[in-house]
Amino acid sequence: MKQLSYPRLNSWDSTELLMKCYQAERDDLLDLANSYSGRAFYSATASRRVHQSHLDQIRNDIHRLAVECGFPASKAKPAFDTALPSLLGDHLQLAPSEAGRVEVWNYLTLVVMPDIALWRWPSESMDPSYERLVGKPRNVFRRHWWRWYLLGADITAQLTEDELVQIVERATSLGGDPKVAKALALQHLHYLDTRRVVVDERERTLVREALMRDAAKRVLRIGRVVALSALPEDDLHQLMGEMVDRAAAGQATSMSGLLQTATEL
Repeated sequence: MKQLSYPRLNSWDSTELLMKCYQAERDDLLDLANSYSGRAFYSATASRRVHQSHLDQIRNDIHRLAVECGFPASKAKPAFDTALPSLLGDHLQLAPSEAGRVEVWNYLTLVVMPDIALWRWPSESMDPSYERLVGKPRNVFRRHWWRWYLLGADITAQLTEDELVQIVERATSLGGDPKVAKALALQHLHYLDTRRVVVDERERTLVREALMRDAAKRVLRIGRVVALSALPEDDLHQLMGEMVDRAAAGQATSMSGLLQTATEL
């Protein structure tokens, strides 16, 4: 898939537009947003600029998903967030360097899809720097694109919100390299499927969010002395397995139980 350059909206203009969006009627949002499209700019080295028809297609498909999930009358259903990583990943032909630009997500959020963004993350306080609506890492669309980029659609769909946050929002360790992120996620899912804690001869499942939090902290610590990204694939998966295993063993101990594999039960 060829990568494209996307329009950008600077922080001043995006803040001004966001404040106007807060005060506008929903039916007027797209006209208001379109009035700012002329303020967009591109990277100085942009060689292949995205066509407007492509942006329209992105909007149409995400709007269709939003309607299926309650837009505009009701609160967003969980299925909206679940489907976004795959949808954004399939449509946005972004280089990671482009996806790391606040201005790109300013434009996509506030010019292309302001009504959907405000529906998903309304701000009662009308915060001019609300991180869900401007292009910061926790932006309504940006965070889901990065989940797709780091983990892929299939793995992302199998993880809970808390588990995803533990991986993706640790940008200097897990969230900075798809290879490392996927290795931990796969080992985490493997342990959930194959390990149980036995307490007084009764089987209990691992508490998955606690398991990921503990494992992610262990990876963060070891990442300070080991270049995780430089490890061969097999060695990296083995190391991630050890981190998850220690986290699982710690959880079993806290439950006064024994960690066992499915075949031992």
